[in-house]
Order: sequence, then C-alpha cells, then structure tokens
Amino acid sequence: MMRFVFAVLLNLLPAAVWANCAGLDLRQTLPAQELAVMQDAVAQIPYAEGNRFTASKEGRRIDLVGTMHLSDPRFDPVLERLRPVVAKADAILFEITQQDMAAFEDGLKRDQSPLLITDSRTLIELMEPDAWERLATQASAAGIPPWLASKMRPWFLSVTLALPPCLREQKAAAGNGLDRRLSALASDLGVPQVSLETMEEILAIFEKDPLEEQVRLLEASLSAMAMNEDSLATASNLYFEERAALAMKLGEYTFRIETRLPKAEKDRVWRDFETDMLDTRNRAWMDTILTHPGKNIVVAVGAAHLSGDAGLLRLLEQEGYVIQREVF
Repeated sequence: MMRFVFAVLLNLLPAAVWANCAGLDLRQTLPAQELAVMQDAVAQIPYAEGNRFTASKEGRRIDLVGTMHLSDPRFDPVLERLRPVVAKADAILFEITQQDMAAFEDGLKRDQSPLLITDSRTLIELMEPDAWERLATQASAAGIPPWLASKMRPWFLSVTLALPPCLREQKAAAGNGLDRRLSALASDLGVPQVSLETMEEILAIFEKDPLEEQVRLLEASLSAMAMNEDSLATASNLYFEERAALAMKLGEYTFRIETRLPKAEKDRVWRDFETDMLDTRNRAWMDTILTHPGKNIVVAVGAAHLSGDAGLLRLLEQEGYVIQREVF
C-alpha cells in the first residue's frame, strides 16, 4: 500500500525541488479501461475536485485548504492568494501544528519507544526468513542498518522505506510544504495556530493492529514498499490538478495489484485504511472546527480529507454550512 498511498495521503508530492528526481505520470501507461472505471467512480464522490473551499453559515466563515507537506515552487502564488485569508483569520487549524510536531520530535530524542519495538522481539524472528532477507536488503539500500530495521515498528519502517532515494538526500530542502508555509505566515501575522489532533492519537491508528498482524501485512506489501519516482510524479500532478479523489482511486488500484493478499482481505484492508486515516479522523476533528471561537477560521489539512461522504466538506454541509469552491 505504501508506495503510492504514502504519496497521496501524507502528501509527499514535490516537483521542481527534486534535484535528482524524475518520473512519468502513471496515467500514461494505465489501461484506458481502468482509468475510465476510476473516473466513473470519482464522479460519484462528493467534492471530488478542488483544493480550496469556503464554508459559510450565519455569519461564520471557514476557509478550507488542502495541503501537501513537501516543497514546490508552484506554492508561491498559492501562498500569496491565501495571505489575506490568513491575515483576517481568528485562528488556523492544522492536523498538527509545527510547534506540537517539534515537541514530539524533541521527545523522541529522549524516548524512541513510539517508533521502536520495545520488547525482546525483532522482525528477524517475526517474519518469514525470505521476507526478512528482502526487507533487510531494502533497508540497507535506504541506509538503514538491518539490526536497526529489525527493531523498527512495521508501520514506521514502511513509511521510512517509502521515501524514494531521490528525496532521502534532500528531505530538509523538501520540507517546506504548504502547511509549513502557512504556519510561518500565521506566525508572522500573529494568528493563533491549533492542532486538530495529537501525535498520540495518530500513532494509536498505526498501532491499532497487534504487532503480528502488522508484520503479516508488511510481508504482503514488500513488493510495493518502495515508492518509485513515477508514483511521486503522478501524485504531484494530481494534487496540482486538484483531483485528490482520483489520486486515492489510483492509489487503491496500485495497492490491489501490488499487494499479495486474497481479494476479500484487500477489500478489508483498504476499507480499514480509508476509515482509520480519513473518515474517523475527519469526524473527530469536527467538534473543534465547529466550536472553535471566532467568525473566521482557516482549516489547512491534507487534500484527501476534503472529499467524500465523510469528507470535511460533506460533514460541514450536513451541519448547515454552504460550500463554495475557491481559486487555489
């Protein structure tokens, strides 16, 4: 699942910042029939297109912006269009603020248990021998010693290995995505910043399954682990085309053809993925979005959170808000 979905959901979608990255849009080689099926499915999804919207109700205005986390020069005009929106906001709400993320990362310097297997078990003994050998080879190629990889929690190892080599060398330069730029702008303008969730809540999603089940899914997805540059380029193109719902459908297609699981289990795993990473989080955020003080607030979250029956736009619509798409 990680190769394409990591790009889509976590928004690792840089373009010209890639000093050594190049990729072709996967839609160029996708069978036309498959793409047509995806587009038909997307046509049934509420708010399938758009990276920026307003939601209005009884004098209250919420500006919603779909973000991505890595840098791209195309964000320069976007940020200028958003500057007056942020300037008049009573607050800007992020999934996690830069301040809260920095506090979490600082805590990892003292305690890395959120990312490591803390008991005596290792992936070496939990995985089938041939699967571990393949994983150890991938980890070594990514600059991670196998002994360290063997103690990393499966989800964390998957996310780490999903980053293509062309980006591992320039993570610092690539980190200035739209969310970070909006945070810096809000700081300059003195606009309060609020987290919609905590890092503990996010980690709990990844740790929902027992370790043994995480390992089993890790083994099934080894061939799809490394996100290639074509996946990255495709996700980037779809983001700037403002087509997050199609990006998710293409991610699902990639997951299904590259993961070694029975069809029924693929259905369950993908359904759980969407429920846990999107729908449940969206609903959990709504109380803060609806009740945070102020007549003008900005909500800046990953673009995949905006669309769908449980997307933030539909949830706000159900609360009586009038939704309007804005220029991104």
